[in-house]
Amino acid sequence: MVKLDEHAATRALRGDAVDLVVLNDATPLLRHRVLRDGQRLLERTAGRGLDAYLADAEVRAATERRLQLAVQGCIASCAHLVSELGLEPAGDYAGVFGSLRAAGVIDAGLSSRLARAAGQRNMLAHDHLAIDDRLVFGSLARLDDLRGFAAAVQRLLAADSQLG
Repeated sequence: MVKLDEHAATRALRGDAVDLVVLNDATPLLRHRVLRDGQRLLERTAGRGLDAYLADAEVRAATERRLQLAVQGCIASCAHLVSELGLEPAGDYAGVFGSLRAAGVIDAGLSSRLARAAGQRNMLAHDHLAIDDRLVFGSLARLDDLRGFAAAVQRLLAADSQLG
């Protein structure tokens, strides 16, 4: 069964971006902030359109942070699964999705798109001067990739719980 380290529940209770939380009898639960509180903000921002997004620095900053956290959550879940499943470790954040693709957990298209999202996450986290607001806004059209990843992990965990 897929489990987390002993400190994961504490981090989750603090509100940190923890994706797999061990609950009752070590049953893992996938938690993605984008599917919870961040999703509404990101979708609302997308619905307002590019011009409104470009005109509001506070909305841009909040959107950048929510995207960063959402992708980081996927990366953390993916890296954890790669380790727990004994898959070939990746050399970087983008590569962890390739490891799950190779194991048949996610398809090649989703793996490729999430690898690009990991690159964008790195830019948002570390290279603030290079942020292209139009590209960030364009990424809001791909929120379904994050949901698709969450669904794939949930399927894996459900199958794992049926075996265990």
